[in-house]
Amino acid sequence: QRMHSHIPRSARPILAGYGVLVALILLYIVVNPRALSLNQLSSQVSFAMPLVLISSGQIMVMLTGELDLSVGGIVSLVTCLSATMLSGSLGYGAIVLIIVASAAAGLLNGFLVAYFSLPSFVVTLATWSVFDGLALLVLKVPGGAIPQTYTSALSSTFGGLSVSVFILIALILIWLW
Repeated sequence: QRMHSHIPRSARPILAGYGVLVALILLYIVVNPRALSLNQLSSQVSFAMPLVLISSGQIMVMLTGELDLSVGGIVSLVTCLSATMLSGSLGYGAIVLIIVASAAAGLLNGFLVAYFSLPSFVVTLATWSVFDGLALLVLKVPGGAIPQTYTSALSSTFGGLSVSVFILIALILIWLW
């Protein structure tokens, strides 16, 4: 008891979680020694980047004491728009349209919660259904692909590290700030 007295009781579960995370990372490195190579690190971060970006946005919402359930619907819609629009004649203009569409979805949620004082749980549950339905209108059956020129941008490397690693570092620095 005396040894833990300098650690606040509320911080102990958080520290335990970080301890488990460090243990799992060390176990992964022991099982797969190549995990520490720059190439492997870049690949792992590139594969995880969509979840990292989604989680970063969700953290911002949760820090305000709210919850956003519509993320899955927005991701479905953005994925369908990407699979259908990026191979068309719009080129990089399609990326701008897709970003505007996803920002509009977030703004709609924020507007309904902030200006009509509706519970975020109810609003985002409803808009999740709407965005999922819109995704089905855009792409009725699973399929399509994002052209390699767009997907290779995140895995291109500088100094042995992929762009995704630099994005992750930027997100960590923003979080620390």
